[in-house]
Amino acid sequence: MLVIVLLGVLFFFFVWSPLSDQQAALEEETTALEQQEQQLRNQLAQLEMIQDNELQIRADLNRLRSLIPPGDPAQPSFVRSAQLAADASGTNILSLTFGQPQPVEGAVANNEGLVLAQIGVNADVEGGYFQTVDLFRRFEIEVARAVQIDSLAVAEAEEGFPALTTSVTGRVFALLETAVIESVPDPNATPAEGETPEGEPTEGADAEAGAEGADGTTDGEEVQAQ
Repeated sequence: MLVIVLLGVLFFFFVWSPLSDQQAALEEETTALEQQEQQLRNQLAQLEMIQDNELQIRADLNRLRSLIPPGDPAQPSFVRSAQLAADASGTNILSLTFGQPQPVEGAVANNEGLVLAQIGVNADVEGGYFQTVDLFRRFEIEVARAVQIDSLAVAEAEEGFPALTTSVTGRVFALLETAVIESVPDPNATPAEGETPEGEPTEGADAEAGAEGADGTTDGEEVQAQ
């Protein structure tokens, strides 16, 4: 009897227990592999969906690059687009100025080292009420650039009603290198003796001349539109 008990104890410790532990380990590994398989299936489904919508995704990316151009503030093209919209709506852009590019709060650099930046825009527009409304409508549907209007003030023009002068403060956006943003001089800095302050408006330049003369970093430069 004692021999049978001893054999049973030996069987449990040297045969049954190792096999039980091995089975538990195999079951745990099987569960992990099943979870991994499900994750791979989900990733495959997402990739197949991207492949099915490749043309639409590429079109959306191109549209996004137009709204928020990468690597360049693209101020000249914005000036041209604004002038075309003003001509079509029958309004007159009296002045158009750009501020210093600033990174958007909370924005992080992408894989190409570009960060989302905002560029302040101030504009004075003259025209009738309906013409001015049409100008903003054209900015929304025709100008291929993301524009955020922060404030808008309307007053009677110098020649009197129904002509109105509309002052607009807003922002445009671009993906810029951090080094480019940091290299732009601060327009509020006190210039040295004999220097011209950055951001001082330049009178008498029309929109087309401003577009041709700007190199994408014309911060604070004013463009007079005819």
